[in-house]
Amino acid sequence: MFNRSASTSKPKLIHRKNEAAPMFFFIDQIESPNFPFPILPMPVRIDRIISKLPTLFIFPHKKSIISFQNKNFSYDYTRLYSLLITNLLKYTEQKYRTLFFKQLSFDLIEIWWNESKNLVSRIHSYSEDLSFILDSYLNAYIRSLEGLDFKQALIGHIDEIIEYCNSKFSENKISIDYKKKKILKNLYKKKGDYIFPDIIQTDIFDLKRMKTFQKAFVPMLLYDDLLECYLYNKKLIDPDGFEQLEDAPNPDQSGKNKERKKRFLSNIFKKSANSLDSDNSPNEDEEISIREQKDSDSLNKSDVNIINFQKLIDLEIIKQISDIDDVEIKPEEIFKNINIDEIFEQII
Repeated sequence: MFNRSASTSKPKLIHRKNEAAPMFFFIDQIESPNFPFPILPMPVRIDRIISKLPTLFIFPHKKSIISFQNKNFSYDYTRLYSLLITNLLKYTEQKYRTLFFKQLSFDLIEIWWNESKNLVSRIHSYSEDLSFILDSYLNAYIRSLEGLDFKQALIGHIDEIIEYCNSKFSENKISIDYKKKKILKNLYKKKGDYIFPDIIQTDIFDLKRMKTFQKAFVPMLLYDDLLECYLYNKKLIDPDGFEQLEDAPNPDQSGKNKERKKRFLSNIFKKSANSLDSDNSPNEDEEISIREQKDSDSLNKSDVNIINFQKLIDLEIIKQISDIDDVEIKPEEIFKNINIDEIFEQII
């Protein structure tokens, strides 16, 4: 993400303006000292903020609403995105101090925010994916209300997301808009034992300028990160279940091929981006995956703090609602209700 030359200790930030830079999130199940709230950005693109380049926030395509005992439960979506942005900016501020030895300025954040909040994603599959994740987590909460142990409810949610990610790899399709037409694109190409993630372009609509333009991204990257995050959490929360996953036979891959694929995937995005001209390809090396951040936390099974559902209630993320017919997500209203000045005061 950052390179240091031999002649200076000042980090050099590498970025490409033609990146779509979509940002997802998920509700974490394990406390992390680096993120005060369990709404984790994926990937952690701090370079976009520092470079004053916009982030393309992904929104679910509908609200998650579940009824239980004559009560209706959903999320406070403004709260969700407010905590997501707080986590992102808090982590960026910490890294900025380490890299540049000074405080992250509000002017820099304001430029990034004003550009980001006007962008509307046309990556339909990512919106559906986020809806599935939020539905699954809310279902886990309801199962805990029905009497299931909260840890077992979380394990059920983790297993659902792992299975969902694997199904996305098997389908090898993503739905996007490109030049105002809805199309399907592949996540990757396969040659022998290797897979080559595709770099594709998607439409982005700018509310401020009222125009549509195209930017590039690597669609498989998000699913790869999401799967590894949930596998990581399963290993810590449900080690016996994780070992069963490890021991499960896989007819498509021998142990040798699995290890070969693991090594290959660790470098594939760099190779893919470098295979195209710099003006037309995203630089995925700038991304910090949550799994890498988790690894740096040096967690082990003896000191894992599992986040229970009550914390989501206390943070006013999960709440009771009265209107179950209003399922539309309105990004403009959500962003309008987020106070970036207040968030800045919190992180400094």
